Formats: sequence, structure tokens, C-alpha cells
Amino acid sequence: MLTVEKGRKGIASQHPETRNATPDRWFHRVAAAVFLLCAFYFTFFWIAHRDGVRMRDFLAPYTGSRCLWAGCNPYDLPQVQHEFARAGGLQQDHPTWAFEPPVYPPSTLVALLPLSFLHYHAARAVWYGLTAALFFAASLALISFAAERYRPWAMLLGAFLYWSEPVGLSFNIGQPTGVAVSLAILSLWLFFRNHRSAAAVICLGISLALKPQLAGLFLIYFLLQSRFRTYAFKSAALGAAFLIVGILCLTLSPASHQWRSDYRTQVANSQAPGAVNDPSPQSGYARQFTDAQIVFALFDNSPSRDTKYAYVLGAILFSTWIVILPRTPEEDLFQVLAAIACIGMLPFYHREYDLVLLMISFPALIEMMIQRHKVAWSALFCTICLLSSPHYHHLWIKLETNAKLAKLLPDETIRALVFTRWQPLVLCVLACIYLLSMSRQKNGSA
Repeated sequence: MLTVEKGRKGIASQHPETRNATPDRWFHRVAAAVFLLCAFYFTFFWIAHRDGVRMRDFLAPYTGSRCLWAGCNPYDLPQVQHEFARAGGLQQDHPTWAFEPPVYPPSTLVALLPLSFLHYHAARAVWYGLTAALFFAASLALISFAAERYRPWAMLLGAFLYWSEPVGLSFNIGQPTGVAVSLAILSLWLFFRNHRSAAAVICLGISLALKPQLAGLFLIYFLLQSRFRTYAFKSAALGAAFLIVGILCLTLSPASHQWRSDYRTQVANSQAPGAVNDPSPQSGYARQFTDAQIVFALFDNSPSRDTKYAYVLGAILFSTWIVILPRTPEEDLFQVLAAIACIGMLPFYHREYDLVLLMISFPALIEMMIQRHKVAWSALFCTICLLSSPHYHHLWIKLETNAKLAKLLPDETIRALVFTRWQPLVLCVLACIYLLSMSRQKNGSA
């Protein structure tokens, strides 16, 4: 079993051969060079890689943040468009607003306030630099958790992650996911390695404000561990403070006194048939989703029922996770976080860029490979498939519509499940693998 040791030795195996072995220095240097090369290359490659309009996911929260002090409604499209133009945004800087609807919560708008005072092009450059710097720091933090003997493997996984499309999307379209996940991982590192609770609380609090559905998974873990419960409450209070400030700004502004109804309208419009967040079988965007609703929608195309089915699945897996949760926070730390990361992406709306969260599972993956678990290769295969699949969207679509395959699989529902909506199934399998590993560790240490 791998545990978090005190001091700076990282995660070390309890097996004697792990403690006494001398790492291959050449392998270590080559792996470090590969990681640094990929980190440097892809940091600049992804900003130049044109996947639609660059930094498009930064537009709505940035402009909405400006509305907090400019006196406009961040959930009213005409006002958002006017404020974006006032900030220096050009026509070619954004796609149709229906593709990038303003649906970010008030807490996200408050978290981006410092950037909102900058001209749009300056703000997006700072945001890209911040995303890249925090992601690199989070990658180093995860690598440092590995025992020195196995640190090269962590570096190689980090290099693969930089190549992956979820990271590319976080960088290229300015998705707040990259910053939120990086801050959550840094809070974990600060809690366990440096014992700097104040900095950890701030990192997790800001992460909660940016992406509560992702950072909330870390918060759940900390709340369930008595050692960190006080700090978790402080982080939750900080995240709530961002939300309250945003609500007050919107409520007190005459231009946005109807922001609640406008916000609900924007969310409903984004989920309407054919819209960007539509999970129905007819949706052309659903292949980009990772939540279980897109699978249930194939068999029962009722949004309310599909959502309930996804919640039930998440509740079953989450209850299992609670039952086998270790007693101490250091025990099976990354197995626990890997499981909750996979579980948390199933019941709620998530897109492929949120798969960046799987980087938290890398130490657990290395642990399973070290211990030669029977399912270790299956976990590695599932992880590689999930992180690399967005690169091959065009291939999956061609396979789904291929005439020869259509004869072999005449049912359109099965073809869609096999070729374009399989990600939630693989996430579910991966969650079960980590739950099984947690259960074995708990029974072995009992």
C-alpha cells in the first residue's frame, strides 16, 4: 500500500524493495527531459492550435465579471455583447453567443474580477499564462507525491497528459477547468506536504468558486477526514463568500435585478434541442459530454428521467465509496481521490475538458502497477482511452456512420453507444476498478 509519508519523501511503498532500490538515474533524467519538453512544447502548441475560436470559454465569465462593476446584467445577451465590445473584443474574437451562453454562476464572475479590469486581449493573455503556470505547478506537485524510484513513470504520465485533448481544450479555449483543477491539486499538496493550511484553504476556496462541481469532490474528501475538516469548512466558507458577493452585486444593480430568471432562461436555452448542452440522441454535441445522462438519453429520451437515472447511478457509487473510505486521511489517499474523481463526473453535467481531473488518479495508477493488481492494465487502458479519445472525434463519427458497420450493428442506439457515447461507460468501469482496489486495501489492512 502507498501512503503519504511525513516530510519530503513523497509517496513510498511499504514493500522493502521499494525502500531500498536505487532509481535508474538515466531513466529519471530521460523521463524528466521528456516531461519538460512536452510541457514546454504543448504549452505553446495549444494556444496556436485553432480549435474554433480561441479562448472562447473565457468570454462569458470574463464579460460577466465586468458586468458586476459596469452595471450590466451578465445573463442578458444584448448587455453581454455590448460590454464585450466595450472591453475591446472584436467580432472574430467570439463565436455565436448561443454556442457560448453565459451560464457561469456568480461565484465564478467574482473570482475573475481582477482580470475584468484589463482590456480583453490583455486579460485573455494573462488567463492563458495563469492556466499554464498553475497546471505546470500542479503536475509537479503530483510528481512529487511519487516515490523517487517511480517518479519517472509519473513524469511520463504527465507528458502524456500535456499531449491529451482535455488539456489542449483547457488551454486553447480558456476553460476555467484547468485553473480550478490545478488549484485543487495544489491545495492537496499544501495540506499534505507543506502543512500550509492558509494557502491550501485559499487555493481550494478559489477553486470552489470557479468550478464547484469539480473542486467540490476534493472538499467532500476533506470534510470526511477529521484532521482536515476545519480547513475544509474554511474553504467552503471562502467559496460561499464569492457566491454571496456575486449575488449581492447582481441583486443590488438595477440592470440585473431579474438576473435569476435570466440565468434560468440561459441554462434552459443551452439545454434545448440542438443547443450546445443538449444531451439528447439527436444532439451533435453530446459526444463531447462525459456524464451518464447521455447514455440514459439513448434509451429513454426524457431529460428529467435521464437526470434522475444519472443521479441514482452516482448515489450508488458514492455510497459504496463512503462505506469503504479509509479511517485515516493518508491511507490510500490517491485511490480514494481517483475513485471520487471518476464517480463525480457521472451524475452531473461535464464535458471532455473536465477529464483533466483524471490527473489526480495518476499516483493511484502507478501504485496499482507497482503492486501488480490484476486490473491495473485495465485501469491504464481506460485512462488512456478517455484522455486520448477527443483527438479522434472525426474517426468515431465516421465509424458510427460507416455503411458496413451499420450492417453489423443495425441498431442506431447501439452504434451511438459504442462509437460516440462510450465515455461515461468507461468512467463507470474505471470508478469500479478504484473502488475494488480501495476495498482490497481496506480488507488487507483490517
